[in-house]
Amino acid sequence: VMDNLSSIVCAILGNDQQSPKATAAFVTKNKLLACAHSVYPFLNSPIGTPLSKVKVRLLHSHEGTKTQLIASVDEISYSNDGLTDFAVLSVDRDLQSLASGVMPLPLRPTPPQPEEVFSTFGFGEAIGKTGASGIGKFIGPEGDQQLWRVESQSIAQLGYSGSPLIDGSGYVAAILREIPAESSSSDPTKLFAVPAFRILERSVVLCGSSRSSLHREKNPVELLAFEKIRVL
Repeated sequence: VMDNLSSIVCAILGNDQQSPKATAAFVTKNKLLACAHSVYPFLNSPIGTPLSKVKVRLLHSHEGTKTQLIASVDEISYSNDGLTDFAVLSVDRDLQSLASGVMPLPLRPTPPQPEEVFSTFGFGEAIGKTGASGIGKFIGPEGDQQLWRVESQSIAQLGYSGSPLIDGSGYVAAILREIPAESSSSDPTKLFAVPAFRILERSVVLCGSSRSSLHREKNPVELLAFEKIRVL
């Protein structure tokens, strides 16, 4: 799986349309999974209206150049308490042929296990346009298994938000979400991830429901959660 991750995982580009600001991964043939906060204009605070389209860049080349795709935001699930934070993106139809060689990663329908090891790939701020792989382990659940604490020295930096955490069987067990504000980026133990089984429970698009799929979950706490966390 690690040999193929660089062709499955892509960078969500920032406002300059050049520099990566977050990470996404193909979980079906033409659909990408990312964190919801990465599809808002201001990455560190999902305030206002989310973007309807984002530009993503694959690492693999198409006819000698890096492949850039436009993806529509099909679904957003986000709450201000941080317990749900994911978005499903769909590659625009006229560009789907550029991603035809991608082999998507399946989502795992069961919770991660404590001490279970994962592999990942993402676009950390210090890494930039090339991306880098990493490893880590799951520590245990937080918030009634809504989030999972994970440990990884290699992905404790900005930009890895949305990176898929891949188990030993090649399933996406979770996606990376946040670092608590009181921790430094060098602390590998204060990382949190959204488990894939919770995404499958909530996702309209990935579960094939006909209900309206674009939504933002409400939370009366407003944006107080963002005083306590620094979102990747």
